[in-house]
Amino acid sequence: MRIVFLQDSAVNESLALTELSGVLKAEGHETQLYLGDEENDLDGELRRYAPELAIIPCHVTGHEVALGFARLVKTIRPNCTVIFGGTHATFDPEIALDPHVDACVVGEAEGAMVELSAALSRKEDWTDIRNLAFEEDGVIRKNELRPLISDLDTIPMPDRELYYRYRFIARFPWKKFTTGRGCVHSCAFCWNTTLSEMYRGKGVFTRRKSPRRAVDEVVAVVERHETKNIHFSDDLFTVYPKWLEEFAEEYRSRVSVPFTCNTSIELVNSRTVGALARAGCRGVGIGVETGNEILRSKILNKTVTNDDIRTAARLIKSAGLELITYNMIASPGETIEDAFSTLMLNREIG
Repeated sequence: MRIVFLQDSAVNESLALTELSGVLKAEGHETQLYLGDEENDLDGELRRYAPELAIIPCHVTGHEVALGFARLVKTIRPNCTVIFGGTHATFDPEIALDPHVDACVVGEAEGAMVELSAALSRKEDWTDIRNLAFEEDGVIRKNELRPLISDLDTIPMPDRELYYRYRFIARFPWKKFTTGRGCVHSCAFCWNTTLSEMYRGKGVFTRRKSPRRAVDEVVAVVERHETKNIHFSDDLFTVYPKWLEEFAEEYRSRVSVPFTCNTSIELVNSRTVGALARAGCRGVGIGVETGNEILRSKILNKTVTNDDIRTAARLIKSAGLELITYNMIASPGETIEDAFSTLMLNREIG
C-alpha cells in the first residue's frame, strides 16, 4: 500500500511520524512524506505518487492546515482514506465530522495504522479498529483505546530518511531524538496530563527505550548525516537514574557528539547531573515557568519552590553544564509584578 504523510514545513519535523513510518515499512508498505512549503507542485507529486492512505498530523492550532491537505487529497484521490493524528485529533476527534476526514487516530498510532493499512489492502471493514474515531450517523464514534506499547524496543527503528530526503534537513547539523514516551508529572498546562488520564488502566504511561536502543538510533543518524549537536526532546530525560547511568556509559563509548536534554527541578540531583556530564551532555533545560510560587503551585500544579529552583540550577552549573530555562508569561492571575519576578529569578540563577 502507498501511504503518504503530509505536513506544512520542516519546522514541524515529527519523530512520531518517523517511528510510524518505520512500523509501516516493516509491514511491507511504501511511505512518502511531502512538506507543503517545500514543494513547487504538490498537486502533481500527489498525482504521481497516487496514495491509497494519507496520514496527516494535526496538532493543536494546526487544524486549518491539516484540513487544507485533506481537501487536496480528496480532490486528487477521492478514494484515498484520510486519517488525522496528533494532539488535536486525540483530544478533539470531532474534526472527523469534516467530510474530507475519514477518521482520527486517538493516542498511540502504531497498532491502529498497522491494522487499518492491512484492512484497506484487503478491502475489509475497519470500523472496529481500536484507537479510531470517525463519523457515524452524524456523530463521532470513538472506539476503545488499545493498551499502551509496553516495550518500546519492539518498535522498528525510526525511518529518519522520511525527512532526510529533503537534503537541507539532512545537512542541518542539529538533530533531535526521543528515548521514551510519557511523563510522571501532572502539570496543569500540559497535554500529557490529559493523555495519561485517557490511558488510565491501559498500561504504564511513562516508558523508556533501553539505553542501547536509544544510542542505536543516534548512531544510525550520525553515521550517515552531518551532526554536530544532538537534542533529546523527551519531556523528562533524567526520570530514572539507573537508566541514565547505563545510557551515559553507552553514549560515551559510541557517540562523540555533545547533546542537550530536558528535565524537571525534582529530578536534578548530584547523581543525575554527574551521569549527564559523563555522557557528554552540554546543557540541561528545566521549567521555571514563573517566579511566583503561588502561581506555580496553585495554577500550574508545579509544587517546587524558588529555593528548589536555585538548588537545581546550582547543581547543573557545578557539573559544567549550561542552564536553559522554560518560562511562561500571562498565566491566569499573573500581574506585571509577577512577570518581573520571573525575570529576576532567571537573572539570579544565571
